[in-house]
Amino acid sequence: MELQLLSQELSEELARIQSITKDVVKRSDLSIVLCRNLLIKFKRHISKIKFHSPTEEIHFFKRAKQIPLSNLVYFFELKSFEIHYPKGSDSTKKKYINRKLKKVNEFFSRILDFIQYIVLEKTYLDTHYFTREFFDEFNITHARYYFRDPDFSTSHDLLLAKLNANRRLIAYMDQRLSNIGKLNGQIAIPSNRLNWTGSKTDMTELAYALKSSGAIN
Repeated sequence: MELQLLSQELSEELARIQSITKDVVKRSDLSIVLCRNLLIKFKRHISKIKFHSPTEEIHFFKRAKQIPLSNLVYFFELKSFEIHYPKGSDSTKKKYINRKLKKVNEFFSRILDFIQYIVLEKTYLDTHYFTREFFDEFNITHARYYFRDPDFSTSHDLLLAKLNANRRLIAYMDQRLSNIGKLNGQIAIPSNRLNWTGSKTDMTELAYALKSSGAIN
């Protein structure tokens, strides 16, 4: 299917961008543009054709569209995370990340039934979730924006995209959290070794001074 091929090409291009672009914000910007462009192509294509069966429509909204849509959500959130990432102490950075992690976990808690449905690869509600016939039944709290095109959205396609994006975001933030306090990939451990740089005479005089003061005996 042409749309599936376009999704596969997008995945390959996103991987290429990641391999050559180290700056996370810049990489996110480039990825967002690619995802948006593909979604525009998808929308134009869908407006011109009619799915031959509910199975074909489900496959598009549950599989093909998810690649640009979930990546779009992920890179939006990733960019926002990095832009607002604090420049202060390690403690400040940890608080920021933990606050973000808590917010994502709260999202997961609100959709536990849907997560179980997806993880267990259930399909009995796919017609309800991933065809446009039931678009009006989606929960508005699941959407980042209040308006979504009913001709290009189902009740749960955005929710699935947010679920997949947040899974990746959690992994990224966990890695960020574990890297705090590390230097060049290694844990920065303060050195306890002390080196005497004075002369032997200076050391002897210091020892006598400490003994005379009663500090040592």
